[in-house]
Amino acid sequence: MQVSKENNKQILRYVVPTVSAMVVSFTYNMVDGMFVGQGGGPSALASVSLAMPFTQIMTGLDSMLAIGGAIAMAICKGKEDKKKANQVFLTSTLLVIISGLLITAIGFFAPTQIARLFGATDLLLE
Repeated sequence: MQVSKENNKQILRYVVPTVSAMVVSFTYNMVDGMFVGQGGGPSALASVSLAMPFTQIMTGLDSMLAIGGAIAMAICKGKEDKKKANQVFLTSTLLVIISGLLITAIGFFAPTQIARLFGATDLLLE
């Protein structure tokens, strides 16, 4: 199967904004770390760095559920099965809400355990 110029344009139409958003997000994280390190010192910077994996896991999980649901819904709409598309949308939305609440509860009730899981020491937890 040959890739036409039209397909390349279509792919770029989606890739460029996605990559740009990732670059902006990572630039924000880097600049945030610089400001926190200068203003709050090493412990504050360590705290921000420690929270980053947890934040990335939350973002990745919810993006996976949302994007997967959107793709499944688009397939159903393409097949003109509106009932199934609505069901997929509702299911993926509920999964995102439930996972968000679950992650929030875990972060609220077990912050020390999560911090240790991501490498915090007793010095940082004091």
